This record gives sequence, C-alpha cells and structure tokens, in this order.
Amino acid sequence: MDRIEQAVRTREQNVVTSSAAFETAGRSQTGAQQAVSPARLAFQSVGHSYGGAAVLTDVTLSVAPGEILCLLGPSGCGKTTLLRLAAGVEAQTEGVILLDGHEVAGPQGFVPAEERGLGLVFQDYALFPHLTVLDNVLFGIRRGNRPAAMDLAQRTLERMGLTRYADAYPNALSGGEQQRVALVRALMPRPRVLLMDEPFSGLDRTLRHHVRRDALALLRETASTAVVVTHDPEEAMQIGDRIALMRAGRVVQEGDPASLYARPVDLEAARFFSEVNEFETTIRDGCAMTPLGQISVPDMKDGAHVVVVARPDALLPAADGRGCPGRVVDRRFLGEIERIEVEVEGFPQLLVVRRPVRCGGLAGDTVTLALDPEATLVFPSDPDRAGGATGD
Repeated sequence: MDRIEQAVRTREQNVVTSSAAFETAGRSQTGAQQAVSPARLAFQSVGHSYGGAAVLTDVTLSVAPGEILCLLGPSGCGKTTLLRLAAGVEAQTEGVILLDGHEVAGPQGFVPAEERGLGLVFQDYALFPHLTVLDNVLFGIRRGNRPAAMDLAQRTLERMGLTRYADAYPNALSGGEQQRVALVRALMPRPRVLLMDEPFSGLDRTLRHHVRRDALALLRETASTAVVVTHDPEEAMQIGDRIALMRAGRVVQEGDPASLYARPVDLEAARFFSEVNEFETTIRDGCAMTPLGQISVPDMKDGAHVVVVARPDALLPAADGRGCPGRVVDRRFLGEIERIEVEVEGFPQLLVVRRPVRCGGLAGDTVTLALDPEATLVFPSDPDRAGGATGD
C-alpha cells in the first residue's frame, strides 16, 4: 500500500504543465468547445429498476473536481448502470444526479447526454474506422481555433507515444494503442467529467499495466474529474483517489484505497480485496484465540462468535517458541513473491502465505508461523452484525 500511495503522490506533482496546455488550447476555442473546469458529480439517493427488479438502491456519492473515483464490485453489482445514469444514457427511477450543483436528472427534469459535457471511454474503444488517429482525436472539436486544437492534439499524441500513428487508421493499431487514442479523443473537448467503463479489461496483463499508467498520468496532468468502473481491486487501488465498493446495487463502503484495504467494512469486503485465511473462534477474556496465536479485541463481548481474518502477508515466520508449527504442502514461485500452502494440525483448511523472502523449505518441510496482529482483522460471525473490522 505504501508503494501505491507514493505513486499517487508522485503523479499528482505532474499536474501543472499539461493542464496548462489544455487550458490554453481551450481558451483559444469558442462556443460549445470553450474550456470548462472539471465538475463535481453527485448522486443523491439514486435508485434504478428494470421491470420492477431493483438494480440500484439508495446510492449517494459525490466526486470532487479533479478527483478519480473508482466504482468497484463484482459483475452485476450495478456499477455500470450507475455510470450509464451519470452519462445520461437513461434516466434513473429514483433520486437526483447533479453536475456542479445543477440537477441533470431528477424530478425537475432530464438533461440529454449530449448536453451534459461528459466524456466517455468504453472497453471496446469505439474509434471511427474510416478516420485516421489524428482525425479521431479531433472529432469532438467542431468549432473554434482549429490550429490550436491541432497543436494540442499532436502534443498529446506525442505524450502518449502515438505520434507515429497520427496518419494511421485504427485497424493498424494494437489494442493498447487504440485505447490510448480513445482516451485522448475523450479528453480533447475538455469534458466536465470523464466516465470510463472497464477501459483496460480487454488488454493483457503487461499491456494493461502500461496503458493504465499512461492513462492515469494524463488524467492527473489534465486535472480531470473521472469515474472509472472496474471489477479489479488492484486496479482500483492503483488509480483511484477514492473507491466506492458496490454490492447488490448498493454502496457498502467508500474511502481511499488504503483505508478500504486495511479496514474493510465486513468479511465479504475483506475477501473481495484479497485472498484471506479465516479462523472461526470465540472471544474469551477480550481475545480471539487462533491456532497461530491470540488477537486482542476489547470492543467485543466474551462469548461472541467471530471470524479472524489474516491475509497471506499477515502470516509471519515465528521464532522464540511463538506461533504454531505446520507442514509445507505446496510452494509456487510468483516472481517477486512466493505462494506457500501450509497444513496445521487440527485446522481443516490449508493456510496460504505470501512472502517476498523464503519462510520455509520445500514441500514436506516444517515451518512455524505466527499472526501479525497489526494486519489481522476480526469480524462477527453473524453477517447481520458485521459492521467493521477490529485489529490490535
């Protein structure tokens, strides 16, 4: 998490130069293409149904000007529907949507998509196959100072490593190159808010990393307000200033990436962000007892049934008689880390350990493990009472 936070701080230092370039080009335009400041987007008690079946329920969220919000959740949770409502593709059945405090969808009326001043980037890129890369990028600039727009387009293409493709057609580009073009095209008219629906999911892992990095840098440099839909927790933590975790049409938790990872609202949220080891136990004398040690939980009553959750990096090699011995069952090399499965006597599930350094030998060897109390979570076993995580 420290690496992610440091990366975000570094990117934020790069805002001024490119943002100024976009504003300069925008001031050279007139009419509908005049530059506008990034907007605040807000959802107030938004609900939506299809045929009487609710897909969104009481969603209240806001995105500050220049902020990147990730809508994160599994398939079918309602995140793409919320994006479509923001875009004006359809009208919600309940609640209000505001842009800079002005109602664009609600009881007072409905502003069509083309009048909201929003940018859209889709998973399938949606480039015009009969236009060159440069013409695709310039497509949204219909009026105003064409030379200024051309200069900005060429400089932005250079920033994204696309200069040599300016006269090429989309079918000559790779998926990553097409996605870069789609992003530049969406940002050229200086949209009030940029909406991105699973923009990187169609790319392979290595390419996805590079395109995501370049896209985030451009969003930071242009100080754009953006809402990004993703089902990938790692992606959300890497690019979002804030994350709204959705489940079954509701926002169950929102906050910065570090807080959602470290303090998930419930057991299901913890499972969604990473692989976990779970220990069902009972509180005794203010502690949750596990095979690997006890965790202090003073806020829970004695006798309460709980689940202790330890992510793979919270299981540490133990010494000096602490911890519990186990037998290595499987070991997988994953590059920077190793994934190790350990069998502990009396515990029905294999424990999963991920460490950047070796904590044991080959399969069959014995290791001793202990819990890191600072990285361990405790939730009530009863899901109806689950409302937070407790760590020592």
